[in-house]
Amino acid sequence: VGLSKEDLSHSQLDYWIQRLGVAECMKRFPHELSGGQQQRIALIRSIIRDIDVLLLDEPFANIDKERVEDLGHCIREIATEHNVTIVWVTHDLDHAWRWADEVSILMDGCIAQSGSPQSLIHHPTSLAVAQFIHQGCVIHSQSDHQGHLCLGSTTVVDNAIPNHPYHLFIPAPFVVLNADTGLACRVLKCECLGHQYLITVELNDSSDTSQVKMTAISSDQWPPNSTIFIDTNLTPIWSFQITDSL
Repeated sequence: VGLSKEDLSHSQLDYWIQRLGVAECMKRFPHELSGGQQQRIALIRSIIRDIDVLLLDEPFANIDKERVEDLGHCIREIATEHNVTIVWVTHDLDHAWRWADEVSILMDGCIAQSGSPQSLIHHPTSLAVAQFIHQGCVIHSQSDHQGHLCLGSTTVVDNAIPNHPYHLFIPAPFVVLNADTGLACRVLKCECLGHQYLITVELNDSSDTSQVKMTAISSDQWPPNSTIFIDTNLTPIWSFQITDSL
């Protein structure tokens, strides 16, 4: 693995060779290794040294899907059990949510927002971050003189700046549908996903001049053209001020 015998702790090296499943590679030349095998051996070369910080740039590139799960847990083990700070660059949000303690979202070369996965998922601080993290729909709205933001007759925000333009964002993963009250929608399509359904709806109760469409997951099957409602008590609807700089 590119280290002198003096630098090696054989028990530690043997552990990581077995842990990362590269025992069969030890007698091969570098050009005989696959991209995924080279990735895993490069990781071993880094972690068997006495390091404080490890930078990983897309560590799952060229890794077989069946090995990604184990490698992710392995990286967490390096961080927690060996007290190593890991800076992990990835374009896969699922990996970031699952294995990171803190996530920073970079946009246009700057950090747009940092925090725990839960804080970013549930409390995005800008429309750009919300759209990057979630699928959903954006609706233009104008607050009234009391600071209320409404979708049709439904008040969804009651503490906005009075008489100010806003973007409202409804995150699709958090949408709760019901048959009785809330934000009225017309079902356009209902697709079976096995134990759940992917529902495409058109918002009837929208202040936008154009009809707004979005998708949501439901445990119930809703027939096309039926009217259902987004439960505004259970569904988060985030508001973001529109400024001149936008």
